[in-house]
Amino acid sequence: MKYRKIDNTYVLRLVPGEEVLEKIKELAAIENINAATISGLGAGGPIVIGIFDRVKKVHKEDVYEGLYEILSFTGNLSRKEGEPYVHMHLTFSDENNNAFGGHLTKCVITLTAEIFITVLDGELTRAFDSDFGSFVLDV
Repeated sequence: MKYRKIDNTYVLRLVPGEEVLEKIKELAAIENINAATISGLGAGGPIVIGIFDRVKKVHKEDVYEGLYEILSFTGNLSRKEGEPYVHMHLTFSDENNNAFGGHLTKCVITLTAEIFITVLDGELTRAFDSDFGSFVLDV
């Protein structure tokens, strides 16, 4: 992981073998980031995405092995029980330009990722919502 700060934005570049969510959390811990928006692109695989089943209150996940072009990372960074928490979605395409997307659980970089983390003033936290069955932004 390499990064630098420009104004209130961290520009993060990941290299092959690095996992996106782990590295964003690592940066948030190093730089004490408490609230941010995230965007980016790159190439990765394997990728694990899912969708939240509100009835069963669990994430249904799908694993995509292989090499994929990451069209868009989008998400936010907050704190859950004092630790960095990343909520991200991504859209990616295969070698035939078929696109897939969902809630990001895991993405290992195969070539590079260029991620922009724009820090917000203040702190965002997560709280458990028993009706929803998950941690949500406490706003």
